[in-house]
Amino acid sequence: MAIQVINMKYSNEQVIAEVGEVYHDEKSKEKGEKPICLAFTDPYTLHVVNETEDGYNINFKKWNPFTDDRQFNVGFDLIGIISGAKPAVQTAYEQKILADSQPIEEPNEETTTTE
Repeated sequence: MAIQVINMKYSNEQVIAEVGEVYHDEKSKEKGEKPICLAFTDPYTLHVVNETEDGYNINFKKWNPFTDDRQFNVGFDLIGIISGAKPAVQTAYEQKILADSQPIEEPNEETTTTE
C-alpha cells in the first residue's frame, strides 16, 4: 500500500490515503486477475487553507467523520485521478494519522499531588 492523493470523480474532493487493491480472494490475486476495487486506509480530504510565496498551508479533514472505521472499499468508477503525494504533504499526513491515533487521556479522579 502506498500513500496517494486521489481526485474523486463526482465530488471533486482531494483525498489522501494509504491505497491498496482489493481482490475477490487470494486465488484471484495469485492468478493475476484484476482487483475488484481499491481500499483507502485512513482517508482524509485535503484543503488548501492559504497560499504564500513559499507554498501553501493545508488542512486535513476526516473523509467520513461519521464512523470510526479506518478502511473503506471504493469502486473504480468513483475515482478520477490517483497520484503520489509531495513529500511535505505525505509527512504532514503521517503526522496527522499519528496524532489522531493517540488515545485521549481522561482525567484520573484518583490522582494525588505531592508538594
